[in-house]
Amino acid sequence: MNPAASAPVFSNLLGALPKPPMLSILLLRYRLSPVAVSSSPLTRSPLRVLAAAMSSSASSSSAPGGRKPNRLAAEHSPYLLQHAHNPVDWYPWGDEAFEKARAKDVPIFLSSMSSHIIVLLLELRTFLSSFWGPEFFRRCHVMEVESFENEEVAKLLNDWFVSIKVDREERPDVDKELDFWSNFSSGRSRKPGKQNLMNSYDPKFGGFGSAPKFPRPVEAYIMLYAFRKHMEAGKDSEAQNILKMVMHTLDCMARGGVHDHVGGGFHRYSVDECWHVPHFEKMLYDQGQIVNVYLDTFMITGDENYSTVARDILDYLRRDMIGKEGEIFSAEDADSAEYEGAQRKKEGAFYVWTSKEIEGALGKNAELFKNHYYVKSSGNCDLSRMSDPHNEFSGKNVLIERKPTSSMASKCGKPVDEYSQILGGCRHKLFDVRSKRPRPHLDDKVIVSWNGLAISAFARASQILKSGRTGTRFNFPVTGCNVRLYASSSG
Repeated sequence: MNPAASAPVFSNLLGALPKPPMLSILLLRYRLSPVAVSSSPLTRSPLRVLAAAMSSSASSSSAPGGRKPNRLAAEHSPYLLQHAHNPVDWYPWGDEAFEKARAKDVPIFLSSMSSHIIVLLLELRTFLSSFWGPEFFRRCHVMEVESFENEEVAKLLNDWFVSIKVDREERPDVDKELDFWSNFSSGRSRKPGKQNLMNSYDPKFGGFGSAPKFPRPVEAYIMLYAFRKHMEAGKDSEAQNILKMVMHTLDCMARGGVHDHVGGGFHRYSVDECWHVPHFEKMLYDQGQIVNVYLDTFMITGDENYSTVARDILDYLRRDMIGKEGEIFSAEDADSAEYEGAQRKKEGAFYVWTSKEIEGALGKNAELFKNHYYVKSSGNCDLSRMSDPHNEFSGKNVLIERKPTSSMASKCGKPVDEYSQILGGCRHKLFDVRSKRPRPHLDDKVIVSWNGLAISAFARASQILKSGRTGTRFNFPVTGCNVRLYASSSG
């Protein structure tokens, strides 16, 4: 079916189908056909699909009341197994699900971990806002608890649809098809160009566009390429303006809550425009690409703040994400138990802090640390209406540096080096406290392409960081290790 020809069916479906509560839906209209369900790569054959947006952070809470597992219990994917005890009658992708849909003559509800679906939904903001309003964009993972573990919603799905869960890493062909529909249904290409990026640049908080903000390295690379071309053409003023956009973006990302200040590395994205409250999942492919952007900016500027952030990410990977055989794992979940034995997992439980927790851990340096990271007894997720619309983090704090370290050190009347060392010591103490908490689930799949991104980052860092100043003092979580160790991690 020609995509343009099928476009009118989208609006027909929107009116024809019910609007189930808390279900983020995009309707992709096809008619069921046998060709679409083979294990071979997808073709754009007539297939009617109802796609649900799910981030790969779905909660892995245990089954309440000893609920009988669904078909996903026989799968190998950690992502699918997390949903094995949902009351939704999930099917894995395959012939059985599509045959069932044909027999019942019902549409398919397709739920994917794919970030492409999230992006697609954000592009359909107008359509979705008529269902739930802008607060829906707080988190897609909320669907796990509020929808897929909700008996009423599960009954709706089980009665009206055949529901399929897809792990993007297991079925990249399905993901590619959904990406195609993302581009088509948005009515525009999602490939960013230099001028488009400059037009969407946020001069206050950095980044391109508004909430939610993803740390997309490709955007920075496009701008750095434009910077180089302008320099070669002798357009120094324009080049410097472009470079400032990149630097401001990277500075705001590094100071924001999207950056794990205590343990290193970057979370998946920020739900607000100011890089503050993240979706707390950590993806390997993000880490590898972000490292390279900070390394390239360090090479251009010579500013060791950028090389330090690159080290921060690499040290996190070396500590937490590399297996015994040198393999690099895929991801860490956003959700974890607040305490041992908790029946439910919560978004960000491993990463957020109360003011009292920080005071108990840091003693005399607590006030300095709290001032630096905007920690408040009432919680600090209040910088944007998008930060915490459902009050999930009431009384909790996501660490964020609202001002540069040099400015805060001056305010305290301390030299920057001394001030930075105090912060590093505080972060180390909090790291030790945090290490005693239940950890988020580790997705230990080993994906060759993602490993390649990380290995490239390690290899480049082992060469580029040789040019750093000797005698530089690093503060936790940066280890300040010899760059040769990065080379060993790359091969």
